[in-house]
Amino acid sequence: MSNRLLLAITLTMLGLFSYAQDTTRFQGLFHDAKVSGYWRNYYMGTINRDSLTDFYTLSTGGKLKLESGTYKGFSFGVSYFTSIFTGIGNQDIIDPTTGAANRYELGNYDINDPNNHEIHLLGEAYLRYQRKGWTLDVGRFGRKTTMLNGQDGRMIPSLFQGIWLSNKSKGKWSGEAAILNAIAPRSTSRWFSIGRSFQYPQGRNVDGSPSDYQGNIASDFIAIGRIQYKPVKGLQLSVLNYYVDNVFNTTISEVRYARKGDQWNTEVGFKQIHQFKVNDGGNADQTKTYFFHDQSNIFEMELIAKRNDYTFRLAGTRITDDGRFLFPRAWGREFLYTFQKRERSEGFGDQWNFLGVVAKDWSLKNGDKVSASLGHGYYLRPNPTEAELNKYGIPANSQTDLDIFYHFGNALRGLQIEFLVVYKQGLNEDDYLFNPRFVHQKVDMLNYQIIMNYKF
Repeated sequence: MSNRLLLAITLTMLGLFSYAQDTTRFQGLFHDAKVSGYWRNYYMGTINRDSLTDFYTLSTGGKLKLESGTYKGFSFGVSYFTSIFTGIGNQDIIDPTTGAANRYELGNYDINDPNNHEIHLLGEAYLRYQRKGWTLDVGRFGRKTTMLNGQDGRMIPSLFQGIWLSNKSKGKWSGEAAILNAIAPRSTSRWFSIGRSFQYPQGRNVDGSPSDYQGNIASDFIAIGRIQYKPVKGLQLSVLNYYVDNVFNTTISEVRYARKGDQWNTEVGFKQIHQFKVNDGGNADQTKTYFFHDQSNIFEMELIAKRNDYTFRLAGTRITDDGRFLFPRAWGREFLYTFQKRERSEGFGDQWNFLGVVAKDWSLKNGDKVSASLGHGYYLRPNPTEAELNKYGIPANSQTDLDIFYHFGNALRGLQIEFLVVYKQGLNEDDYLFNPRFVHQKVDMLNYQIIMNYKF
C-alpha cells in the first residue's frame, strides 16, 4: 500500500467524520463515534552478574484513538502513538567488559536511532466493512495472532498494514485471511516494507559469523490464513499459516479440549509447528540470508486446571534438531505454550522447554482487583558456542517470573499497575563463564519493571 493511498484513506475518513456533523445521512458515523487510548509510564532495570553493567530507564507515552460509528456496515479508525522519553537512565551505555549494548532497556527507544528520544507514529488508519459476522479491514491496524502481534511489552506495539478479512460467527467454522505489505516493528518510529522489517536482533549465522540480513532481505508480502473448527462442545481444531514471500512458510496446527467439572475446569492443548525455507531464505548470498535450514519443527503440550480463583498450568515444548525455529522478533511475541515474559525460543533448535505456572485473582472490597502469577521454566538448549542451533549465544537456563497486576476500581477505574520481576540462572557455568558475552543480560541476571497504565 503506497503512502499516497494511505493518505487518501486517512483524508477520506477525516472528511467523512467532518461531513457527518452537518448531515443526518451519516449520523451513525458521528453520534456513535468514540475516543479511547491510554497513557503509560514504564520503568525498567536489569541487574547483571558481578561487574557487568547494570541498566535502568524510564519512559512515558501513550495512544489516542478515534473510532467512528457505523453507516451501512462501514466505519473507520485512526490512532496516534507516542513515546516521550524523560532522559532518565543509562540505556545508551556500552558495557566495557563485553563491548555490547544492553538487551532490554534499549527496546523502549527508537531501536534504529537510540538517540531519538521521541517517537510519533500514525499507527492505525483503516477503513472497515462489517456484514453478517464478516469484517474487512483495509489500511493500518493492530492484530494479535500466535506469532504476529503487538507484543505489548514495550512503549509502542508492532503494527501492520494491508488487507485483513475475518469471520467470527458463532457457528462451528471461523477463520481469517490477510495480505500484509508493511510493518511498523515495535520500538521503531516508522513503517518498513516486509523485506526491511527483518531487523533486530540479528544474532549469528550458522557458522558463527555475525548475521547481516538487515536491509538485505527480498520479500514483498506476508500471506496469512487461519481456519478454526469446533465439531463438538469443548473441542477446537485450528490451522494457522504464515507465508513470507521468498523467505519461509510457517504452519501451526493445534488441538484443544476444554471440560467444565463440578469443582475443576480443565483444558489440554497440543500444538505442532512446521517451517520450511522458501527459495534461498531471503537472499541468495547465504551470509546475508535469514532462513538457513530447510525446515524446523516444534511439538508442544499443555495442561490447564482452574478452581475458584486459582489457575495451574504445566507445559512442555520440543524444538527438534532439524533446524532453527525462526520468526522475526520484531513482528510479535511467540505464543508457545512455554512462553515467559523476557524469554524467547526463537533462534534455537534441539531445545527442550518445561514450564509450571500458578496464578490467582483477588477481588477486594473497595472494588479493586489483584491478579498474580508465579512461573518457573527450564530452557535446555545447545551450548552457546554451537551457533548452528543457538543463534544468539544464550546458555541453557532456568527462569522465574513473578508478575503482579493491580487494577483500580470506582473513581480510578482504568488505572492499572504491573510489577514484573524476572530472574534467569544459567544451568551450567562451565558453558558460559569463560566468555562474559554469554552472560551479560542473558543469564545470572534479574530484570524488573514497573508499568503504570491508565486506559480510557
